[in-house]
Amino acid sequence: RGRPSPPPKQVASYNPRDDWALGNLIAGLREVGEWAELAIYVLILDRSAYRAIAASGNMTGPALFLSLAGVFVSTLMEGSMTDVAGFGGRFLSRYGLWLLAVLIMHGSAHVLRGKGNFTQTFRAMGFAQTVNLLELLRVIPSIGPLVVAGVTIHSLFVAWLAVTEAHQFRGWRTLLFPMLYFAVVIVGGIVLLNLSGGFSTALETLMSQFGFLP
Repeated sequence: RGRPSPPPKQVASYNPRDDWALGNLIAGLREVGEWAELAIYVLILDRSAYRAIAASGNMTGPALFLSLAGVFVSTLMEGSMTDVAGFGGRFLSRYGLWLLAVLIMHGSAHVLRGKGNFTQTFRAMGFAQTVNLLELLRVIPSIGPLVVAGVTIHSLFVAWLAVTEAHQFRGWRTLLFPMLYFAVVIVGGIVLLNLSGGFSTALETLMSQFGFLP
C-alpha cells in the first residue's frame, strides 16, 4: 500500500507484412529457383510443397504469375490469337471464372472450419494452375486428346490438395473440394461459352475441350 504502481510495460508494435504489397510480389518473383522447384513438386502432388506455398508470403507473387500464365495457356489453346480483342475478352472471362472458383473453394473451406486465410488459398490455388501449362503439349496432334483428358483429371487433384493443405484439412471433408471445383469450372464454362453462342454450340465446344469430342 502506498507504493506507486509500476509503469506500464512497453509492448512492441507488430506490423504484419502485406503479402500483396508490390515490393513483396516482386521479391517473390525474383526467387525463381525456389518457386519453380515448388511448382514442379506441385505437379507431382507433393503435400509438403502445398503447405510451404500456403505458409510463405513470398510466394504470393509467383502464385499470381502462375495463375495468369495457366489461364493464358488454357485460353490460347482454345482458339487463335488473330482477334486480339476477342482473345483478351476470353482471357479475362476465364480468369474471372478461376477467381470465382477460388472464392467459392475458400468460402466452403471456412464453412467447414478451415484454418487458412484467403491469401493462403490463393497462393496454393495459383500454383495449382501450373498444371494448365501442360496444355502446350496439345500442339502435338497425336497426343492432343490425351493431354486434355490428363490435364482435366490432374487439375482436380491439384485443386483438392491446394485447398486441403492451405486449410489443414484431413478426413472426409476433403472430398468436397474436387467435386466443387469441377462443378464451378463446368457450369462457369458453359455460361461463358453460351454468352458467345448458342447452348448446343457452347456444350459441344466444352465437350471438345475436355476431350470427349474430336
